[in-house]
Amino acid sequence: MLSIIIIASIIALLPLYFIKKYIQTNKKYNIIVSILLYCILTYLYINIFRKGEMSNIYVILQILQILIVVIIGIIFGIISINFLI
Repeated sequence: MLSIIIIASIIALLPLYFIKKYIQTNKKYNIIVSILLYCILTYLYINIFRKGEMSNIYVILQILQILIVVIIGIIFGIISINFLI
């Protein structure tokens, strides 16, 4: 169950990246990938919410998404700082 929650948290962040890429490049495959990721995310949410109480699991999903964004920001921040030095 925890692995499904972590996968759902990661997949929840990816469609926005592909939508941004579509806006920048105007390539259709970015929209297709985004739609597929939203379909996978919907399937994962259905499975997660069937196995546990919705309010508790949704809070866990949101916290994990915030942590993933912070970790990625720290990693890319360190990489970009190293390139500037």
